[in-house]
Amino acid sequence: MRITRLPVVVAGLVAVAAMASPAAAQLSLGPLDDQGQGPVPPIYGQGLRQNLGRPTAPNENEQPYTLPPKGPPLWQVTPRVDLREEATDNVRDAQTGRQADLITTLTPGIYVAADAPRLVGNLDYSASFQKYAVASDQDNIDQNLFGTAIATVVPDAAALELRGTIFDTAHTGAFGAIPSSQLTSSNRTSTYAIEASPVLRHSFRDVGNGELRYIFGQTWFSGQTAATGQTGTGLAGVGTLAPITAATQNELRGTLDSADIGKYLSNTVTLDGQRTDVNGGTGSNKEGLATDEVQVHVTKSIALVGSGGWQTLQFAQVPSQNLSEPTWYGGFIYEPNSDARVSLNYGHRDGADSFLGDLRYALTPVTTAYANYSEITTTPQQAILQNLSGAVLGPNGTVLNATTGLPISLNNSEFSLQNDVERLRTFQASLVTDLDPNRFTVTGIHQEMNSLTGLVPNDAMNGVTATWNRRMTPLTNMSLSGGYFLQNSQHTHTFDTTLEFSHAFTPSLFGAIDYNFAYVDSVSGGPNFYRNSLILTLRKVF
Repeated sequence: MRITRLPVVVAGLVAVAAMASPAAAQLSLGPLDDQGQGPVPPIYGQGLRQNLGRPTAPNENEQPYTLPPKGPPLWQVTPRVDLREEATDNVRDAQTGRQADLITTLTPGIYVAADAPRLVGNLDYSASFQKYAVASDQDNIDQNLFGTAIATVVPDAAALELRGTIFDTAHTGAFGAIPSSQLTSSNRTSTYAIEASPVLRHSFRDVGNGELRYIFGQTWFSGQTAATGQTGTGLAGVGTLAPITAATQNELRGTLDSADIGKYLSNTVTLDGQRTDVNGGTGSNKEGLATDEVQVHVTKSIALVGSGGWQTLQFAQVPSQNLSEPTWYGGFIYEPNSDARVSLNYGHRDGADSFLGDLRYALTPVTTAYANYSEITTTPQQAILQNLSGAVLGPNGTVLNATTGLPISLNNSEFSLQNDVERLRTFQASLVTDLDPNRFTVTGIHQEMNSLTGLVPNDAMNGVTATWNRRMTPLTNMSLSGGYFLQNSQHTHTFDTTLEFSHAFTPSLFGAIDYNFAYVDSVSGGPNFYRNSLILTLRKVF
């Protein structure tokens, strides 16, 4: 159940986040680049490389990152304000009795970045004030935040890493690629998560490099947090459901990496202790883990991997899932160059046999494939912190996977947000083609969620999303995106598509027009509706 800190186990929907707020994703914070997209300040590129917990290299077989030479300290503070008018023909997502409305949204925001010898970080924050002309009971104030920072206390010896986020999600799940800004108040849950991690590092010369890391994480929720009303066969009988509640995580992890032992071997020893406390709900647990991983470098591009150790896991409310047993895995890593990496292993983890793998491969000079598969035992709160630790801030507030650079979601919008202990199986694959002036992204995902408590029904979903971005002129960009998802528990079909045209009127004034169509169809009491929306957005950057 340990939060593994590997981006390969991120359970979010890659392309859902890309479509979560089309206008916000395309409007830029400054002059457009030659791709018609917003600028990517140096801080973004450095954040992608420095927030991985591996300051020297992305993995054991790659060369260290080459960062630009440090110049004078750079501070960037960019305020902005968005004004959005949305006309919709179904403001309450009703199956019958549809009601049209005009929604005015005012969103002030700020982007802050630091690039100094002792501090690297960036943060994007905005607050949206929504006013409904007819459905005034839907008026609300939403916040959105994502930020990371690495403060160096003693160079090469001590540092402090900070991460934080605020975002909205559908409480009942089954909303696929539908933007969170279009959720009704009765189904909107606000999630808050922070993580702080002081780190000590020391080189023991011939023995290896050591790291001691303490991780404190906290999640809490507001808005709609009650039980979803779905039936379950839980700990206290049929119908026992647990609303989502706050959770606190404490973890202490020590590693000793020998680097290369001679020419063919490398070795990493890990000792890990973790405690998660869920306030008044299911999921509180303690874990201890001791492992030793050995890599045998067969060639410069192929390594065999093996690991063995011991794992203990104790659940306060689910003793049937407690364990104290050996843990192991074996597999390989194939990395012929910096544009290709394949990793696959099979082993016994969290009380079950499972595969774990990821792929990044440049099929052609313009097309790259990404894929990953994982099986993990986790709670919804731990999954959010896990995704947070593997994410970085991209241009215009977009949250990106630190390994692939693709947008991700910090919470799975297909499954209900409730207290539970879950076994998640996830397969995800993406194709990205950059063919100037076009960029194409296609993502497919399959995920199975098995409740280990019976509090929430077992569920599964399949989905596919696609996005086409085209630079029409140096100042005008077009984006077409769509997604289809099928959730099993209520047999819910979700389809969402958005067409957007954005334009830079001046270096600090931007506009966009969006058409969005959403369709949801389900049985067993799930949502059934369709909605058309026309959205006009203006952004002023100061």
